[in-house]
Amino acid sequence: MPTVIRKTTEKPSRPVAGASSAAPQTRKGIDRQQVLNAARELCNVRGVDGLSIKEIADRLGIRPPSVYAHFEGLPEIRAELAKTGHHALAHQLRSSAVAQTGASGVIVVAKAYLAFIRDQPGLYSATMQPSSNLEARAAADEWLSVIQRLLESMGLSGDDLIHALRGIRSMVHGFGQLEVIGQFRTQVDRDASFDRMVCAFVDAIGRKS
Repeated sequence: MPTVIRKTTEKPSRPVAGASSAAPQTRKGIDRQQVLNAARELCNVRGVDGLSIKEIADRLGIRPPSVYAHFEGLPEIRAELAKTGHHALAHQLRSSAVAQTGASGVIVVAKAYLAFIRDQPGLYSATMQPSSNLEARAAADEWLSVIQRLLESMGLSGDDLIHALRGIRSMVHGFGQLEVIGQFRTQVDRDASFDRMVCAFVDAIGRKS
């Protein structure tokens, strides 16, 4: 389910030239990437909606105003996390898809997709935010194209290709999110359930190609 980006009202005014030496300053050695890394770590614990400037600052050992030396606020941090997540997912899917084609390749990549959701639940949730950012959309296209190429290798095209792509995304996303929030409570092997679901779907779309 798409994550809603909430506007933050906690941004303070920036220090101006000539201000007192007591004005908040960025701790020496802290850079933009370190701020983003701290946000990413917190995101995987609390989810993208659970981020706060204060917690990011606390994790870095700096005061909240210093975070604004690198980012305008939480919306920009979330947008950067989304791009980071899309690129990371694309890398994982590309790596899994090496030398893969056809139905077996789709299954391998679906498993890699689920593994990413399991390993990086918060970062993945950041990629699900609605965005008009062209960079974020281009980053999303990176991993979608991996799945699309494998579906095309099964002989799918046109509307059938789009239906299949939507189906794979919906299955993996839904299964992964239900698992993350603890909805699978029985002791039955979840990987076995996932394998059956994906294999049945791939077999069905294979018969249509």
